[in-house]
Amino acid sequence: MLEYIKTVLKTTIVNAIFYFVWTYNYYAVVVEDRLKSYGIESTLFVMTNRKKEPELDKWTCTVTLNNNYKMLECYVYDDDEINPIEGDEVLYLKKMDDNTMLSRINVTLMPPNLTPNEVTRFINIMYFHPKMPDPIKLKLDDSYIQDGNEVFSKTFVSRMLRYQYDSSSYYFDDTYNLQIMDNRISQRTMRSNQYLLFDKDGYTIKELSKIN
Repeated sequence: MLEYIKTVLKTTIVNAIFYFVWTYNYYAVVVEDRLKSYGIESTLFVMTNRKKEPELDKWTCTVTLNNNYKMLECYVYDDDEINPIEGDEVLYLKKMDDNTMLSRINVTLMPPNLTPNEVTRFINIMYFHPKMPDPIKLKLDDSYIQDGNEVFSKTFVSRMLRYQYDSSSYYFDDTYNLQIMDNRISQRTMRSNQYLLFDKDGYTIKELSKIN
């Protein structure tokens, strides 16, 4: 009984902290966008250094981008339910008990199990933007390479950048492209309206407008 109470208390406290962070970040983005509409550039309320995932055994994360490409994400600890969030493209992530990652776009149900994709690995993932003189290299953790996972959508790429680089070191909008090279030395270029679906044959590049 005591262990159950400790678990419930931990979940309640952690999710309260997550809610506070979500609320702060949301209104920080709203304030920054409002100032920008008046010609005022400000990063007073928004963290510019790279983000870090919570060091917890399991969590779910809902991510979207606002109209000015600012990333909004909401973490929930130890809960199978998806926290609803509005956006044109909503990314749902779930850290599983075995440390594998589930990644889906615009869905409301998370499958309980994942099957590792044994076919595909990536040698190179390069992010290009017209305003950047040189591309930057991104890394996709092997925990995401699971059949049925959807990765490299616009929101997924934005999150990769935010967690791997300081926000001041790159530009992000719809004009980027992502160049990937897999372990079969096949090179593909992906645009902001595309994503990659892992399947039994390796992977397929799909259009975001055709998500089921």
